Amino acid sequence: MDSSSNEIEAATPDAVRKARLIRRVPILAHVVKEGLCPEGILLRALEPVTFVDGEYIYCQGQPERDVLFIEEGKVLITQRRRSRAMSNARPVGFIPMDSSAGVVFARRSSRRRSQVEAEMEIQLHKHEELEYFGEESLLQRLVSRMLNAVASGTVSCFVLPEAAFARLLAPVHELMLHRHLLRMHGVLAKQRVFQHFSARQRQYLLDRCTLEHYDEGARIIQQDDKDDDRYFILAEGEADVVLDEPLRDHRRPKSAAIVCVEQVVDEEEADTGVRTSIVCRKTLYQGFGEMGILCRPRTAHVDAAGSVICVAISRKVYIGASQLHGVSAVDTDAEALLAMSLMEEWTLVVKTRNLHLANPLVSRHLETFVKKFKAAYMQKFDGKTLYLDLLRRIHAEPTLADEFPFVSDRLAWDQPASSLSITRAETRRILSLPPAERSPFETSFMARLLELTAFVDKFDRPAHVDKVTLARGIARFAKFLTVQNDKFLFRQGKIESRAFLILRGNVNIVNEDVNTLQPGLALKQYDVLATLSAGDSFGELSLVTRLQRSASALAACEVDLMLWSSAQNFSQH
Repeated sequence: MDSSSNEIEAATPDAVRKARLIRRVPILAHVVKEGLCPEGILLRALEPVTFVDGEYIYCQGQPERDVLFIEEGKVLITQRRRSRAMSNARPVGFIPMDSSAGVVFARRSSRRRSQVEAEMEIQLHKHEELEYFGEESLLQRLVSRMLNAVASGTVSCFVLPEAAFARLLAPVHELMLHRHLLRMHGVLAKQRVFQHFSARQRQYLLDRCTLEHYDEGARIIQQDDKDDDRYFILAEGEADVVLDEPLRDHRRPKSAAIVCVEQVVDEEEADTGVRTSIVCRKTLYQGFGEMGILCRPRTAHVDAAGSVICVAISRKVYIGASQLHGVSAVDTDAEALLAMSLMEEWTLVVKTRNLHLANPLVSRHLETFVKKFKAAYMQKFDGKTLYLDLLRRIHAEPTLADEFPFVSDRLAWDQPASSLSITRAETRRILSLPPAERSPFETSFMARLLELTAFVDKFDRPAHVDKVTLARGIARFAKFLTVQNDKFLFRQGKIESRAFLILRGNVNIVNEDVNTLQPGLALKQYDVLATLSAGDSFGELSLVTRLQRSASALAACEVDLMLWSSAQNFSQH
């Protein structure tokens, strides 16, 4: 009888939806796969529920602590602003709490968020399909909700009641708690290897990370290890980065007539041991292990300084997140460049530490300064840039370097920071010169920067003119322009004759025809039509027409651009 009833239950539409959800939500799939909770029990515990746009799923102050899994739709997590002006204001439907009255909110009472409440709240983050929310109240032992959850559009969820959540998912409570804390503190966005990831990609990492526990003195990472491909973030405790350096006897050989081979043997025999020293200490939410996730040998040991809990992210998960946006292959060149940049930083840190071996506190401050300076400097070259594309081409096709030796002689693939800086500085210098004063070498350098962009293909090219020659002619009239974040390059409705090519950064093409303001807000809301990145061009039509701009161009960050105006006659070249 029981088996037949289970089969009937499994055949219902709700049961099919629940089973599909369990298979697709990583934390639920993990619980079932590891045998921590039978699937049948989870099926019976989940309850379907639907919310309409703008409806509160739960509010701050509500005592219920259920966890919800999103089947379809999006959910906004918000928090009420705290200010003196709003301290006495109460949202519509608010019921004061009285210690003698017990529960004052009905369990998941449905009501829509008012405009006043929307203005009083700030959005912390957003959850999408197959993610879960609401777990923090039980995991942090809170007596009531500290955040609001609001439906953005129609939302279909499955609710796991508080009692079932506490009992069935108890083995993964610690993992869920640390994932929540990483999200709330924005930890992944601060890690060098993940700072280019979108919110969706970072959520993918959080959904698949694991927890590792280490006792005091345990070795988390082994220097020179090539097999461990995990990246670690400290969730609790601290860890020491320890470097083993071979000690060498640098005494000069007794005879100056020793041949080179014998000298190498002498130097190898001069190793007198290993010096072990602590380079720095990693603290809460700091990451380490970049070399492993980039498939490079570890550059140092990492030892637990006390009891430690780490969040671990494997290379397999990292690749899965990288491919979320339709990218089928890993960009090995970008990984190599990042690995070399990290090696440059590490070398600087080690050299800095050697200046103050007797004072580890000074070493730590110097290391922090060097890493922050390097990170801030390299932000100019984050992501796709034409500078990086040219550096890759020179590395892949060394013969290109002969066309502009004044630049190529100073570039090195294993020194990306300085090489990209030199490339940008030379680009800016050349484009600041009048066209007549640019040498053939300088024109060739700019032509190679332009050659592979779609901008060159937009010009009519005679059969006897190759692409590089056309790029040289176009590059002769280009100027350099840097625009700061949130500044307009041009405005909708204006008449002007300028075309742009992005060298570095992003530009938003926005529509300013929005003639209505958000109720209660004084800020105009722009409709972003497209986001252009390095290598993209825009505004070309204005070079040959006198039409008004159909949209505005707004810098999404600091941007380097090439600029052309109609006063320059391309047809002569």
